[in-house]
Amino acid sequence: MSDNTNSYGHVVGRKATIIGTVILIALILIVLRVVQLDTLQEICGEGSSDILLKRLTDCAGLSTLGDFLAGVFAPLAFIGLAATYFLQREQLRLAIEDSNKNQEARLKEAALNYASIQTNHKIALYDKRKVVFDRLVAASEGYTASVTDDMLVNLRLALHDAQFVYPDEVHQWILSMLDTSFRLGLQTRFIAENEPKRTRQMWSPQDETALDEAYAKEIDCKRVLYENLRETPLYHRFKPYLKLPDSIEADGSTGKRFR
Repeated sequence: MSDNTNSYGHVVGRKATIIGTVILIALILIVLRVVQLDTLQEICGEGSSDILLKRLTDCAGLSTLGDFLAGVFAPLAFIGLAATYFLQREQLRLAIEDSNKNQEARLKEAALNYASIQTNHKIALYDKRKVVFDRLVAASEGYTASVTDDMLVNLRLALHDAQFVYPDEVHQWILSMLDTSFRLGLQTRFIAENEPKRTRQMWSPQDETALDEAYAKEIDCKRVLYENLRETPLYHRFKPYLKLPDSIEADGSTGKRFR
């Protein structure tokens, strides 16, 4: 569109130059005639200038020539002005049209860039969320009936990564799983240390009560972890956060989509 506008502008410019030249010639002839009359008046004086001018114009046909030139160049001048007006208006229209199309192209490009940024953001967010999910799955696989070091490491890493890519409720949920795992480890160690002491004479009712409470807390912690860290509950909890839209426009020029 810009090349067509430029070529058309050159043609319009040449036509305007020709018309301007014609108008300039007409103006020069008019000026020459006025100068001629002023010179004649200076030579003959004001009193005789009218008589002499009348004789000269009658003899030389200046009056007829002036009427002829006026009749020829006056319409040309009017046509030139009208043509110049319409040509300039056409140039302005083409310039506005070209500007509008360029603006539309820029808006489309900006929209494509925004869509690309959004797509990249969603994909990057998905990748980071998937890392957290995989750590939780690894923690659940390491958990059988007791807390292991690998399980705690995976839970800590998942907790750290989740705070940047998941809502607060997910972060708090992972924190609660980590806290439950710590409490389970504490109860398990307490039971392992105190269960052999039951047969000793120094064993008191208070010790029995504390051991029973430790067993109850251990059972409760195992239940919480079992209900939350198995693969199926994990999948249902994280599915809304890992599910991307069915289609994401990635490239407006090729129509390529991520599904």
